Amino acid sequence: MGTRSVVGVREIGSEEIRAAYVHYDGYLTGVGLLLVNEFNSAEDARRVVDGGYYSSLSSDLEESRANSANSEDPWVWANSDEMRDDMVHSDWEFVYIYDVDTDEWTYASMSGWGTSEDGGFSNSWSEFDILVDAVLRDALETADRIEGNYADHASELREWATNYVVDAAVN
Repeated sequence: MGTRSVVGVREIGSEEIRAAYVHYDGYLTGVGLLLVNEFNSAEDARRVVDGGYYSSLSSDLEESRANSANSEDPWVWANSDEMRDDMVHSDWEFVYIYDVDTDEWTYASMSGWGTSEDGGFSNSWSEFDILVDAVLRDALETADRIEGNYADHASELREWATNYVVDAAVN
């Protein structure tokens, strides 16, 4: 089962959001970490979105597209309200938006499955927040949680978080 996510871009002065779908590894230390590490600019975010559909996302977008089960064009919403309506009625678990106005990634996560008042499918979502802060927090929490069984991966997550903070402080 995949951790489904959507990766989008909102351009300067625009309400429109263009987005790609990613089926697997959409969690913060999966797609979220990859976006912060490999696609942390407006140009890079646009390149991701241009792919439209990814089964799995890697730093090599051509390979990611070639290995995808489907080929779809990017989705386009006229505004964030339209996108939010789709979020509530979807099975996505994370939505990542690169906001070109603020030059940063933001994210929201699904916080619960449910049904709407009319008996249809619905779920609740967090508010959008700064992605890098959440990825740092999640990387350290994940490292603590998996230390016993996946010591090498836990060490990699801690090393990434430390290096990111040091680089940010220097720059």
